[in-house]
Amino acid sequence: MPLSQEQLLLLKTPETKIEYQNNAKKPGSKAWERYEKYKGAKTVGETQALGAKWEDLTGDFENKYLKITELKENEHSSSAKRAAPIGTPDREAMARSKQPSTEVQPLGMGSEMEMETAKVETNHATIQALRMMREEIANGMGEMEHRLVTKINETTRDLKNEW
Repeated sequence: MPLSQEQLLLLKTPETKIEYQNNAKKPGSKAWERYEKYKGAKTVGETQALGAKWEDLTGDFENKYLKITELKENEHSSSAKRAAPIGTPDREAMARSKQPSTEVQPLGMGSEMEMETAKVETNHATIQALRMMREEIANGMGEMEHRLVTKINETTRDLKNEW
């Protein structure tokens, strides 16, 4: 059964107090080894610091190896936005990426100070597109450099022949 939004939020909150059960994973497996390292943690943050992956947290919770005991008071505020653990989707960014292009405001060219402090959120598809563009530019630059060197060599050879 999928986790609720509240459960996901609790598992993304480093201050959430937790308790682990005995290791019921297959002995000798990588999951078992990781579990042995983090099973003594008392908070989600400690668990992650000890090497637990996002999949470990959610899987352990779903399989009832992990129990949420309590959350520090005033830490669970709906107005405070916490960063998602690495490897988890940012649902707000995904929703914004589905907006029609008329709703997206382009960044204007501002002063250097504005440019340094401007923050841009990107989703997975944008990052992939940027990586592809970088590769295309790198390949294109290599090709252009090759043509330029060839042209310089031809011109140099022609000049030597004229002398």
